Amino acid sequence: MIGAPRVHHSTVDSTNERARALAAAGAPHGTVVTALEQTAGRGRHGRTWVAPAGRALLLSVVVRDLTEEAALLPLATAVAVCEACEAVAPVACAIKWPNDVWIEGRKVAGILVEGRPQEGWAVIGIGLNTEAGPEDFPDDLRPFATSLLMAAGMAVPGEAALAALLRSLEARLGDDSASVLEAWRARDALEGRTVRWSDGEGTAAGISDGGALVVEAAEGRRELDAGEVHLLGV
Repeated sequence: MIGAPRVHHSTVDSTNERARALAAAGAPHGTVVTALEQTAGRGRHGRTWVAPAGRALLLSVVVRDLTEEAALLPLATAVAVCEACEAVAPVACAIKWPNDVWIEGRKVAGILVEGRPQEGWAVIGIGLNTEAGPEDFPDDLRPFATSLLMAAGMAVPGEAALAALLRSLEARLGDDSASVLEAWRARDALEGRTVRWSDGEGTAAGISDGGALVVEAAEGRRELDAGEVHLLGV
């Protein structure tokens, strides 16, 4: 059961750090760590995750008994976040590979999956902007970030968003690979668009069955299974 037990903090360094410590100490599958505020929240590639206190849903989930579908855990989580957002607000979500959730081209949620596969567990970290306004984001992020409030024009309480997200996670984490890939591909924000990465650029052409980004480049078809891609001109 995803969501129990739950450990809640008013302020914490990082929900992922707390969840990792709990997992290492034997916390059961489904344990959730939530916080109103993070002082050292992390995003992918070592970035800091910026979230206004009390205006974002910040949580990490311990998952155990990982199967071969674990490789698609970030993709399944992104689909679950999309479905949860759409369940609580009149929005349409898309996914920028591999797991940034967008609404109308702006990032509403980020996901960071960390784990110890050799020990049979992983931690899913999710930051979802629920009630943030433009003034809550730094100047450099303001053109690229959004929230459910900004996108839908309605406040979505954190507890309502949490309940929807836990339901979606429970369902999606039980899916097989084919179902996850089909659902993710239906929300692909990059397919057909020109993207660039560390040593090249090309046209995004979906994802492989292993979750890698497929691109058509001048030198031929490539699969990117790590790193970061950007939309050309953005």
